[in-house]
This record gives sequence, structure tokens and C-alpha cells, in this order.
Amino acid sequence: MRVAVLLEDRCSPEKCNAECWVFCPPVRNGIECIILDDSSGKPIISEPLCIGCGICINKCPFDSLIITNLPEELEGEMTHRYDQNGFRLFRLPAPREKQVVGILGPNGMGKSTAINLLSGSIQPNLGDWTINSAEWNDIIESFPRGELRDYLQLVADDGVRIAVKPQYIDKLPKIFDGKARELLEKVDERGDLIEYAELLAITHILDRNIGQLSGGELQRVAICATMLKEAEVYFFDEPSSYLDIHERMRIVKIIQNLAEMGKRVIVVEHDLAILDVLCDLLHIVYGERAAFGIFTPARSTRRFLQRMHQASGLPLLLFTDADPWSYRIYSSVAYGAIKTAHISHILATPTARYLGVTPSDIINYELPADELTDRDKSALKSILTDPRFKSKYWRSEIELQLEINRKSEQQALAKYGLDFVTKTYLPAKLKEMGI
Repeated sequence: MRVAVLLEDRCSPEKCNAECWVFCPPVRNGIECIILDDSSGKPIISEPLCIGCGICINKCPFDSLIITNLPEELEGEMTHRYDQNGFRLFRLPAPREKQVVGILGPNGMGKSTAINLLSGSIQPNLGDWTINSAEWNDIIESFPRGELRDYLQLVADDGVRIAVKPQYIDKLPKIFDGKARELLEKVDERGDLIEYAELLAITHILDRNIGQLSGGELQRVAICATMLKEAEVYFFDEPSSYLDIHERMRIVKIIQNLAEMGKRVIVVEHDLAILDVLCDLLHIVYGERAAFGIFTPARSTRRFLQRMHQASGLPLLLFTDADPWSYRIYSSVAYGAIKTAHISHILATPTARYLGVTPSDIINYELPADELTDRDKSALKSILTDPRFKSKYWRSEIELQLEINRKSEQQALAKYGLDFVTKTYLPAKLKEMGI
């Protein structure tokens, strides 16, 4: 199956000589593989007639064309297509009752499109971009029987209430001009404003204007606003951005509580470590930016890491912050979690190694650091009794951290410049590890 995509924002027919059309071999032989739109002057490429020579790609002065081949078996699995030469999405993740489902993948692969489709903001067209609105029954019948089909039936029948936390929380001050409390009171359908404000540690900013809040504060306000809506399905798009590891672990527990209440939860994230802790299942979306995205079947996050490690033969290294919550992320990947101990042999990767910032690094590199909270100290003392951290190395590092009463993030290494981590810190660490 051939895919031809025109990047509309790059194409500038008024500044070129229609090289894609002029040099196309089929066009030169009288075959209308490429035609120029009468109104815009932009090319329209016929995928069935395209021979995949790539000449138009190389000749385009603005790199506005993408032509690639996909497996034929994907032909019947297209969920949505924006236009003839636009982005297309294959398959969809399925929201599951009482579970947190994660979506991981680069930008431009269709993660936000998937949320729009699952939330009902966009109706799937199954690849037929010429129709404005298809019959829901026809759409649903095209999906195999299962959780996704049942869920889409609920969307079609308006039988499910949905709450969405958007990705770009920096736009919030442009949408709402007022205090955080006013915004949250406006969307509070559950009457739990005070409870969630305390859980998210935003009580002290409720009377501040939205425009005065930092990125992290805006993120927590946006999460709180989403939580306060009465819904059966919750979508969180990049909920950990702008947050430090302590705040990320806080929202992990809050989002997991939603699933325990019987809700369906979908989380889009770039942080695999957070997804591993947060989610029950993970979908990977891959493809080519702005051209197409393909969702893989759901997998356990730690199972995915293990399989990737086994298939590639490459070492599995975890680069995290110097705090107890990051250490637990490492132990979960390497040794398994207590609640899934019975299947640790298929989830854990015992050869995984810790590459992250250590208490010794805080001293040796004189890193900016914060004081340990009482909760941090309690967690570190608990780790000292954990058999997964019984080695002399871990005991000495944790005891040192309690002694200096400090924790630090990866970002602290930026005090030495943006290239310090990749050019100095990590090479030195890897050399010490014999890698």
C-alpha cells in the first residue's frame, strides 16, 4: 500500500516551478499521477498511479512531500484519514474499565487524533475523507468485536461522559482570564474541589490569577479541572510535563484512583518510566511524522521493555532522578512490583542497571538540590529494608542521602551546560559500568 502525503504548511506553489509535476515520470508519459489544484496550485497525488520513484520528493525545494510504502494488511485497518494526501491513522487503543491505558510515541504520530476520535470530537471516516459524516452503525461494524467496538457504540449512542485534559496547558491563560478557584468552581461537577486541591497541592494558588501561574501550577490546575468533571472516561494528554518527579508520582496515584473507582483512563505520555508505574497496559504508536501513525496491540509496559531488551541485545539502563520514587521505578523494572510478583519472570528485566543521578553525584558534582521531605525520608528508610536494595552499593548511597538530607533531579546537571549530560556525565558513567 502506497502512502503519499503533502505537508500543506510547507508547500509553496507560488515560490516554485511545480517541480513535482514537471519531473514526475508517469506525468511525462501522459498519466495523471500528479495534478495541480486549480485554486491553490498545490499538487494532488494519485497513490494508485504513483510508481514510488521518489523523484518528486527529491525535486521539491520545500521538502513538502512524503511517499512511502506500508504493508498491504493495513489496508483494512485505517481508522481515519484527513484528506487525499493527508495524515492517516491505523487502529485505535481501547479504553478499558477499571484500567489505565497508556499511549507512547513521538509527536506527529496521531496520539492527539486518537484522543479526538475516542472522545467523539472527530468521527472516524475509515479512510474515506470525502464524506463529512458516516453512519455510526457502518463505522462500528467495521471494527472486530471487543472492547473497542463496545466503547465506540457507547460514544455513538452518547452513552458515555468524557473528560479531556488537553496537552497544551500554556494556552489556558488565553482561554480563561480569572482566578484558579473561579475556573475550578466553574467545572466542578463532583463537589470535590477542596479534596482534589489538597491532593494536588494547589490550595495555596487557588486565589491567584491563571496568568500568574507557572507551568507546573497550570498543569496541576488542568489536571484538577479534569478530575472535577463527572465522567466515565478520562483522557490525560501529557499530564507529567512541567512537573518534577515528586509531583509526577503524586498524579500517578490520583489517576490510578480513578481507575480503581471503575473509570476508564487513557494517558498519553513521553515518559516511559512514568507510564510503567502508572499504566496497566501500553500502546506504542509508530510511523512517520505528519504522514501516518500505527497503533500496536496493548502490551504490559514492563513486558515491552523486557522484550525490547531481549530482541535487541542492548543493555537496559534507567536514567532517573536522585530520590526514593525514582529508585522504586528502577526496582520495578529490574525486579518487579509486589502486586505482580507472581508474574515477575515475564515482566521484570533483572539485568537492568541504574544509570540515574545518585546521592554521590549530588556531592561530587555540587548539584542544586532540595531538602528531603518527611515522606522522602520515610520512603528511603523503607527502601533500606527492601531486599531489592540489599547490596552494599545501594545501602551506602541511601545512607549517604539520609545523611546529607538532599535530593536532586536530572535537570540539575544543566548547571554545567546543555551538552554536559551527553558529552561528559553519561560517557563517564557508562565507562564506570563497563559499557
